[in-house]
Amino acid sequence: MIDSEATDSNLGWTTLRLAQHALAAGGTQLELLMVELQEERERMFRAFALLLGVATLALLVGIAFTASVVVVLWPASRVWPLAILMVVYAGGSAVIYRRLQRLVTSWESLPETLGQLRRDGAALSRRLQ
Repeated sequence: MIDSEATDSNLGWTTLRLAQHALAAGGTQLELLMVELQEERERMFRAFALLLGVATLALLVGIAFTASVVVVLWPASRVWPLAILMVVYAGGSAVIYRRLQRLVTSWESLPETLGQLRRDGAALSRRLQ
């Protein structure tokens, strides 16, 4: 009977310690997640602002370039300069679209949080064995 009570007490203590470790790990994970979300938000905002600036200036360059080519080649032909520029712009758009697709498919959100969760899970499973 004494062994049973000691075992129950030991099991209760072990369960309590395991719950404390789980709560501590969960708190750490939550803090890491919040830091990574903040960093991700700031990085996305900076990237979007830079992208907007680049797109605006590239559009202005494209308009100026198109106007220059059309003015220079207008006496020779009225349609061909516009057709050639249209093909060049379409090709550039296709290249940029493919790069964007590659970026989106290789995007990995919150890699440190996920890695830490995997490490914590492996450590917990080692402790339970």
